[in-house]
Amino acid sequence: MAKFCKNCGKMLEDGAVCDCTQVAPATPEAPAAPTAEPAPVYVAPEAPATPAAPAAPKNGIGTYFKKIWDLFVALVKKPVTTASAFVNSCDHKTALGLIAINAIAVGLLLVSFAGEFNNLIEETAGRLVDVDDKLFPSFKIFFVGAIGTFGIGALLPAVLMMFTKIFKKDTNYKYMLCASGVNSLAVTPFVLAGFLISLLFGIDPDASSSREAISMMMWALYIPLIISTIGNTLGSYITMKSLRAGSSLTEDNTPYVMFFTGLVMGIALAIVIYIAFPMCMPEYFEDASMFDLIGDLID
Repeated sequence: MAKFCKNCGKMLEDGAVCDCTQVAPATPEAPAAPTAEPAPVYVAPEAPATPAAPAAPKNGIGTYFKKIWDLFVALVKKPVTTASAFVNSCDHKTALGLIAINAIAVGLLLVSFAGEFNNLIEETAGRLVDVDDKLFPSFKIFFVGAIGTFGIGALLPAVLMMFTKIFKKDTNYKYMLCASGVNSLAVTPFVLAGFLISLLFGIDPDASSSREAISMMMWALYIPLIISTIGNTLGSYITMKSLRAGSSLTEDNTPYVMFFTGLVMGIALAIVIYIAFPMCMPEYFEDASMFDLIGDLID
């Protein structure tokens, strides 16, 4: 009977053993050739990073005045929106600068008024008597006017804050100082325009009579005062619209706060004028009070 291999199924003769289970001796592989190690590559050490040169410091004064100019341009385009955003920013340093610029502008306007009076005095009485002690001190007028205007601008936020607190609303001096700065920024262009117009309407030395010279001087006073009044009206309106951005005032409270503030500031301005008026008069009237001076002028 034929036999078959149990592993591979090959037919085997009697007594034969299948060679399928025998493993052929593995042929030894030739040893691999040694791999040459890569030559070392020199890597230069990284140079230490050079620190960046410090940025050149910005011109603080130039940046400051550019900020004021940009604020002015924005105020012209969008008065209420710009004023409200500035008050809400609480940028009290810029606000102080705005008040100071307005104070300088007022000082220049007052100097131009003094110059008109001095020209009139020289044209009408200079040929007859010595008028040196009868001329208005322009230098003193500038500083008294500028300091007084700055003081009024710094007092305004305190009065606004006081009446806001009376209405039991929240705010602080810095927010109200920004509101005062907005008012100054709105008024300043009108004051400067009045100053320039006052220079243009100066007394003509070729005027045919004293009456004509006085007429020209009055124009040099009236027109700048009218222009400045328009600027103050606009400034007050913009200030009123921006107050709510720096306080919890309501739309109904705000007009009352502005009204009572205006009354107090009017009294404060009258006091400043009463104190400063004699200081700005010629030496000839040095010892006279304001009421004496006004009486002399009327007579």
